[in-house]
Amino acid sequence: MIDYKLSSLNEAVNALENPDSLSILNIDEDLLNSPSTTLEYLDRCRSWMLLRSIARTIPDLLRQPDSIALVGFLGHFSSGKSSLINAILGVSNAENPGYKREVGLHPTDTAITIITHRDHAQLVKKSAYTAIDMVDVIHGPALNFLEHAALVDTPGLGNEVAEHEAVTRFLHLCHVLVITIDGRRPFADKDKDFDLLNTAFNKLAGVPKVLAITSAEEFLTSRKGDFSTDWQPALADAFWNEAVERLRRDSRFRNHIDRLQTAPRFFVDSKEGFGVDRVKSELTPIVTDDTQRLRIRQAQGEYVLSTAADALDILLGYINSRSKNLNRLLREAQSRADGTVTAVEQLLESLASSLALEKRKLLESRQRTPSNIFAVEDIITPQAVSANQGAALYKLEGEIKKRCSKSCNGREAELGRVSISTPKLGYGDGFEQRKAYTLAQH
Repeated sequence: MIDYKLSSLNEAVNALENPDSLSILNIDEDLLNSPSTTLEYLDRCRSWMLLRSIARTIPDLLRQPDSIALVGFLGHFSSGKSSLINAILGVSNAENPGYKREVGLHPTDTAITIITHRDHAQLVKKSAYTAIDMVDVIHGPALNFLEHAALVDTPGLGNEVAEHEAVTRFLHLCHVLVITIDGRRPFADKDKDFDLLNTAFNKLAGVPKVLAITSAEEFLTSRKGDFSTDWQPALADAFWNEAVERLRRDSRFRNHIDRLQTAPRFFVDSKEGFGVDRVKSELTPIVTDDTQRLRIRQAQGEYVLSTAADALDILLGYINSRSKNLNRLLREAQSRADGTVTAVEQLLESLASSLALEKRKLLESRQRTPSNIFAVEDIITPQAVSANQGAALYKLEGEIKKRCSKSCNGREAELGRVSISTPKLGYGDGFEQRKAYTLAQH
């Protein structure tokens, strides 16, 4: 199932890696160094680059049935965690600061660091481990112990970086955890100490654990005593019994007291090397145990998937926000469009009403006026006829005399009374002209 999910994630990320998808996500890596780049934009780009990096390691992860064993170290800053790592690697604090990196205001690391055999460094750098943010890889000395396992140095629990879920998630990949507890006082800072153990025994319940109680010089007869002759086991046991009683009173550990008491426990002094070889001897069979490999393979897949899910959440959050803005703009545009449509519809209704009114008036006018003289009546009015009556009569009289003289054939004719009535404007087939005249008979 894990392999199927990893393959699906790989295919999905590869499908997203195209100009259209990057345009939708508004990702342009060239803008990362721009002065105007916002934190939100940086987070989105980093999430995309993380997804792309993870996807490129998945094929190797699927092809590798075996994994490099990891020994994780968990503890507060100043709890002796880095000093123990240096002691296991054979690095003298007096001669070499070793692999402890002091960054910022706190004397602690600010990132997860994998310390591996120099011959394995390149292999680890190409693995899924380094695809996740906050993971560095450095090569240590050519020790036999590093032939079997790499050491994982984590930020001191208690600062902001260490409390991030990424640290706890990464520790699931470890074959075994070494938990450092300050031996100078039993859980003096109850909140931080209890948070550390709660992380180890509750959140990382499936990972085997080894307890390393540092500052073992506290249990000598004197600070300048010798571990071979002045070690007081009764004093050390009293310290641990007091610590267990304090844990027993906390509800978070009531179900884990037996596991805590049965976990391998060693008092160490990194400077003198006391107990360091015993810790290494306890770790070696765990990191070479084949029964752990199946759990690690499952943990690797879950680690990659959960980290990818965090990155996808950031990208999906941006897409959802952008979708909401686009929907808001669409609703506003639709509202404006609906208002325009309503206004046009109202205008068309008004025009249609006006046209209907004018059409009704025209039809009523045509019903009152005969259609065959409608145009003539508009042109020839009674006033026009009266104005031209005299000229018309004069012309008509001359025409009658002319025709009469021709019909008389040269003979004398007596022109009698000629009377012509004025044209009468009326309705019907035209004007009625009454012509009355009398001609002399031969």
